[in-house]
Amino acid sequence: MQKHKTKAARQPRWHLLYFVLAAFDLATVSVSLYLNHNLMGVYEEAVLSNQEWALRHGIYSELGELASETNAPGNDVFDTKDVPAESKRLHRSLGQFDLKLADARSDLQLNVKADVAAPLLRDLDKIEIAMGEMIAEAEGIFGFFQRAEGAMAGTRMATMDRKYANLTSAIARMGRQVRDIQHAKFETELAVAASLRQMEYVIASMILLMVGCVTLYGHKLSQRAKRTDAEMREYSLALEAASEEALAASQAKSEFLANMSHEIRTPMTAILGFGDLLLDPRSGEQDKSRAVQTIRRNGKQLLALINDILDLSKIESGKLELERRTCNVRALLRDVLDLFNLRAEERGLSLKSVLVGPVPATITTDTTRLKQALVNLVGNAVKFTEEGGVTLSVRAGPGPEEIRFEVSDTGLGMTHDQVERLFQPFTQADTSTTRKFGGTGLGLTITRKIANLLGGDVAVSSEFGQGSRFSITVATGSLDGVQIVGANDPNPSAQADPFSQPFPPLSIDGRVLLVEDGEDNQALLNYLLGAAGADVDLAENGQVGLEMAMDAWGRDEAYGVVLTDMQMPVMDGYTLASTLRAKGYTGQIIALTAHAMKGDIDRCLESGCDTYLSKPIDRDDLLREVHARIGQPSAFVLR
Repeated sequence: MQKHKTKAARQPRWHLLYFVLAAFDLATVSVSLYLNHNLMGVYEEAVLSNQEWALRHGIYSELGELASETNAPGNDVFDTKDVPAESKRLHRSLGQFDLKLADARSDLQLNVKADVAAPLLRDLDKIEIAMGEMIAEAEGIFGFFQRAEGAMAGTRMATMDRKYANLTSAIARMGRQVRDIQHAKFETELAVAASLRQMEYVIASMILLMVGCVTLYGHKLSQRAKRTDAEMREYSLALEAASEEALAASQAKSEFLANMSHEIRTPMTAILGFGDLLLDPRSGEQDKSRAVQTIRRNGKQLLALINDILDLSKIESGKLELERRTCNVRALLRDVLDLFNLRAEERGLSLKSVLVGPVPATITTDTTRLKQALVNLVGNAVKFTEEGGVTLSVRAGPGPEEIRFEVSDTGLGMTHDQVERLFQPFTQADTSTTRKFGGTGLGLTITRKIANLLGGDVAVSSEFGQGSRFSITVATGSLDGVQIVGANDPNPSAQADPFSQPFPPLSIDGRVLLVEDGEDNQALLNYLLGAAGADVDLAENGQVGLEMAMDAWGRDEAYGVVLTDMQMPVMDGYTLASTLRAKGYTGQIIALTAHAMKGDIDRCLESGCDTYLSKPIDRDDLLREVHARIGQPSAFVLR
């Protein structure tokens, strides 16, 4: 019995070893998880730190931009000679600079460790001093100009430029310090991550010696650490790429805004200038007629610019809706060329259309959008052609239900690189093109997108110095029963410009209530309607219009038509229309709206209006609608 007990006591207690291994396994797993948690913490800290310092780098970049804006008046005064205006610009920019500088200093004092913030704060002090020195020089220049000492001002400008160079150098030094801080933090975080990774390898080796099954777990931890390290490096590269993209986007935005400013200010200069000429009592009838035509032409140019931007926005958002209907091909060619005949004659260019082979007389497409695309192509061809001519041709194909329009010119032509940039929004062949010929760079982008929506595309071939050829292919729709015309068939005669004709022979017999808060629009619409024979009453807002309409209706003297603007104080046009319909008003209501998007138009109709007219109001459309609807009962049924 005693012998049995001794033997039993000597047997190895494997179950205790199991518990030891289990405890060791649990400990190693816990330690590994802890290390992994710390590693992820390092990663998160790196991300947050880089975001914070990237934002600070952006603030210092804005300081550089504001410094440039503050420096500009001291240079521009040599061109403008307008000391008060340039001084005002300088102090406005200086105020923005001081606010941004105060924000940067407050951020460093509150959010950054003192030892890290100290050199940056010293640089901010240097920047502030440099800005003060530059401002002093600019004020000196202004003083010289006020005392008519232009030569002294020129001498002082060199000193101001050196002060500005000191200022920009200080700002650039801050940017370099921020990048150095970011790199140092990256190195520190990577070193911590490397140390943690080494500890994981030690633990994995111990697990391999103690128990084989833990090896797999250690391997997974190692792989996870490597992935985390790779993600950190990828994030660093992505951050740098994003910074470069942001800089490129900022430059593109600046170029676009400068281009837009030019495109808007150029026609506005003509409009305002010739408006002043109309007010000059010394102007003769010929001068006034030319002024009116110039104002109208430049107003159309501004409207076309706005329409281009809206069209591109609608196309990009997928909200451009097509209205497909029958389109006469030869009439389309005539209408497009009629728009440019006068411009081509002024430039000494030939302008013609050609039917190449048999083509369908009519196609089914969105005529308005197709015409818009062709106008863009022909307009560009005329603009960039200085001698020779422009030809608009049309041919069947290349597919069985496709038609191709080609616009060829003998103009400047383009290189291969310039052609590659053509269809990017807000860009032209090169910056010299923008400076010489103007334009927003939207036309070709819109043209290609329209062609895609119409079932085709745009192609271009060009040789520098030899001219260009643009072709737009669109779907024709079914050609069953469509007449085919040949090249020898006569072209329809050109139509006269409707604006060179007298007012359309439409008479408006009845009372019209015009609800409009703009005095200029009141005067214009009152004149157009009155000249056509209408008896017009005016209301300056929707509340007054509601009272006048209901009062006349109650006296059984209802207005034949209520014309209402949709954006007004006190009560807008939407509320006016819906309130009238809620009270049972059955007369015609026509909306006048500057918002021509689909959603805005639907809102007009849903509020109770029978139809709408988009601003700027076309004279013929206005008189035609009022003539057709005056005195007629409304077909609107309140939902």
